[in-house]
Amino acid sequence: MAPESNDHGRRAADDEAVLAQLSLLDRFLPLWILLAMGGGLLLGRFFPAIQGWLDAVRIGNTSLPIALGLLLMMYPVLAKVHYEELGRAARDRRLLRLSLVSAKTVDTCRVMAMNQQSHQPSQLASAVDGRKSSS
Repeated sequence: MAPESNDHGRRAADDEAVLAQLSLLDRFLPLWILLAMGGGLLLGRFFPAIQGWLDAVRIGNTSLPIALGLLLMMYPVLAKVHYEELGRAARDRRLLRLSLVSAKTVDTCRVMAMNQQSHQPSQLASAVDGRKSSS
């Protein structure tokens, strides 16, 4: 029995070491999620007009505030953002300029490509138009 208790003690120490490395935000993430859910429920309960506002900023079936909230929640994890480094990164003007210029360049090229595609008739549209003119 002694080896099992020794393994358990080692695992407990490893768990404590991992917990010590977590930030306050990460350590209490389930609590923050529950508080956010509770806050959302309370907002809906005490401000019922908020539903109309949320419906007003909707594209198709997608609520923009919810989409933006999900993006803000998931992007840092997916991009591995280190919040403790944001202050230092924001002070580095050269890095900030390079980031903005490259983002704008890529975005401009993407928009131009999408615009070019939207002005070219698809094969299906050509076939449908061809059929209409021959009738």
